[in-house]
Amino acid sequence: MLQLESKNIAQHRSPRVITTQLLQTLLSILQQHPIPGHWLIHSLYTKSEHEQCKKNNKVLQLLYIKAIHGILDKISHPNLPGLEIDGKRTENEVSAIDNNLQKLYQILSLFDPQPYENYSEIREIFGRLLDMSGGEIPKLNKKPLMSALIGGRENYLVLEFLKLEHEIYVKNNNFLSNIRDDDSTEETKVMIKISREPDFQKRMHYMFLRCYFNKEHFLHSIVVIELF
Repeated sequence: MLQLESKNIAQHRSPRVITTQLLQTLLSILQQHPIPGHWLIHSLYTKSEHEQCKKNNKVLQLLYIKAIHGILDKISHPNLPGLEIDGKRTENEVSAIDNNLQKLYQILSLFDPQPYENYSEIREIFGRLLDMSGGEIPKLNKKPLMSALIGGRENYLVLEFLKLEHEIYVKNNNFLSNIRDDDSTEETKVMIKISREPDFQKRMHYMFLRCYFNKEHFLHSIVVIELF
C-alpha cells in the first residue's frame, strides 16, 4: 500500500526546470566532445505530454544550435594572434579550423529536432552556414553540410536547408518568388534564366530545386525550356 502511494506521488510530481548551470555544462561538453555530449542531452529528453517536459525538450534542442553558432564564431574569427604569415593561415590555424569543422559536421549529423520546433533559430543557423559556405574556408561547403544533414528525421533538416537555399537564390537573382499556379509563362521565364547559369552543376542543382519546390517534373521543365 505504501509503495503504491509513493508511486502515485512520483507520477504526479511536476518535472523540474533544467537549470542554467546544467545547460551551460551540456553545451560545453557538446562543443568539445559532440558524441558524448549528444548522448547526455538525449538521456534528458522525455516523451511526456507535460508542458514543462515539452519546454525542457525545446531548450535541449537549442543547445545544438548554440553549439553550431559557437563553432562558427571560432571559425570566422580564430583567436590565434600572430599566426598569420604574409597574409596566409599557418599550419596551427588551419589545424584548429579543421578540428572545429569536424566538430561542426558531427553536431549537425547528431541534431535531429522535432519538425518546426525552434524553426526560426534553425533557419537562422542554416542562413549563416549558407553564407559562409564556399568562402574563405574551402572545407566549409555545401557538400559536407548536406552529407552531415542526411539521415535525420525523415530528411526534415535536409529539405529545410534546401528550401532556404532556394529562397536565397531566388531573392539574389530578383526572380519572382510568388508566381501564380496558372502563370506558366512567368515560371518558364524563371527556368530559362536558371538554365543560363554558367556553371553546369549549379544550373542543374537550382533547376532541380525549382522543380521540386514547385512540384513540377524535371523532364517536363527541360522540354518546355527547349520549346520556348
